[in-house]
Parts: sequence; structure tokens; C-alpha cells
Amino acid sequence: MSARTDGRGGYEVGGLEPGPYVVTVQSEKRPFKSRNLLTTSTTLDIDVTGAAIRGRVVRAGVGAPVSGVEVSCFRLGPDENSPESSVTSDAQGSFVETGLPEGRYRLITSRSGFGQEVRDVELHRGEALDVVFELAPADGLTVTVVDARDQHPLEAIVVVRDEARRIVANRHSGVEADGSLNIPLAAGSYILSTSATG
Repeated sequence: MSARTDGRGGYEVGGLEPGPYVVTVQSEKRPFKSRNLLTTSTTLDIDVTGAAIRGRVVRAGVGAPVSGVEVSCFRLGPDENSPESSVTSDAQGSFVETGLPEGRYRLITSRSGFGQEVRDVELHRGEALDVVFELAPADGLTVTVVDARDQHPLEAIVVVRDEARRIVANRHSGVEADGSLNIPLAAGSYILSTSATG
């Protein structure tokens, strides 16, 4: 069942049987969830105050801003294989992401020509967390995924994990004409896994 909020933020849902419910509030950017045990008619106020991450991306050792850096926010837990959201740095290297549910997150940067930076943070309701990423130039890794039957290139999903098995890249865009894919990565040891339709 669902209902829309009015101008005061009020809502009403009827016809529910007593029991456990997950109430989801769909905001402009992302849903907020609340687990509740309902035993009788009640007033349920849901606080959707989120947290924010703001910061800058600069070139390591130089301090010059780096634009076009994707900062992905992975919420740690059962669904941490997919980002909760992502934001891109502007011409000044600045970025801001708002309305994030409180909790623990892994922030991962990605931009061609630079190694990734990974940062684990904890967000509290109503907090604005400031972070600075310093990226060092790196060639990254070029991967080509082919069909074992006839060797023709496949447009595949490539997931990269570090030695602690944390996802540091999860991309399948930007495939070249020859089927190769360049993944921005810092120097190090990684575990790769791929998949493709069919």
C-alpha cells in the first residue's frame, strides 16, 4: 500500500493488519526505509534527514584541482556491491552529495589517467562530512574480454577487488573498437571477475 504526503508532510494508510512492516519513503533522490512493528493504529513519524558528503579532488603533490572525477558512495552492508549514489567533481575539483541515509560508506574515486582512492567513512544524520582526495597519475589496466568459442570481443562487466576483497572498480563502459576496456587503477595487486550476457 502507498500514500502521498500532503503539504504538511502528513500521510495516512489504512487497512493494515498488525505485524512487522518496512515503511519506505521515496524522496526526490533516494528512498528512506524504516522497520516497524504495528500492533494498533498509530502515528508514525519518519525522519528523513540525511547526511552529506562534500569535498575536493586534487592532484597529489601539486594540489591542482581535478575535474571529472566520479566519486561513488557504496553503503557498506548486504548491498555494497552497487553504489548508493555517485557524483562528479566540477572544474574546481569540488563535489557534494546530499540526502544520504546515515551509516557506513566506502567512497571510491574513478577518472581516466589517475589511480583510484578508497576511503571508508561513517555518516551521521544531519552531518556534512568534508573529505579531500589526492589522486596520483596512473596508466590503469587494459582488459579485453573475449568469447572463448570464437575469440570475438565481448562488452562485459568487469569488477575489480583489492586484496582485502573490497570493490575498487565496477565498470563496463568505454569499450574501444577492439573490445578493450581501460580501468583507472593505482599500482597494486587486484582480483578481477567478469561477466557478459550469453
